[in-house]
Amino acid sequence: MGLIELQITLLVLNLSGLIRWPLPLVLAPSWILLTLFLLLSHIARLP
Repeated sequence: MGLIELQITLLVLNLSGLIRWPLPLVLAPSWILLTLFLLLSHIARLP
């Protein structure tokens, strides 16, 4: 979970204006994969 926490932290910093480089462009593929993973995990937990 360390990588996910790192990405969330960097995204928050970027949104708050503390980081000025195009972080969302770098993390976009990772966020898409993370979203799909979370959706699949949620579906898998359903009875």
